Amino acid sequence: MAASSDRLSTEVYSFVAYVAGNLCTLLWLIWVLVPDDVLIASGISYFPDKSWAIVIPMQIVGTLLFVVYTYICLNMLARCPLTSSNMMYDASTPQTTRMYGDPGEIPEIQDVKLTVINKVMFG
Repeated sequence: MAASSDRLSTEVYSFVAYVAGNLCTLLWLIWVLVPDDVLIASGISYFPDKSWAIVIPMQIVGTLLFVVYTYICLNMLARCPLTSSNMMYDASTPQTTRMYGDPGEIPEIQDVKLTVINKVMFG
């Protein structure tokens, strides 16, 4: 029963996010496209300058680009050096001495030992 309630709450949160996103987009479009005189005549007297209609989306896009760039850079900093033996194999993956599986067989994912690869490639 817990799985279905989790699914239901996910659907509710997704729907609320969808409606909120559409509502914000609609309000933004009204603010951008409707002249200031009409907004003031309808009783809305406090709203930001129209230049913010460009600045806010540009700030959001710039922030997203910065986050993606920073994420990529941090992943590059966290990798092993190219001279590390961990680049060739690690302890968590099983190793095999067979280069190829039998015909029709789908072998398990395993690392092939470096000595076997050197024998096949260089004789």
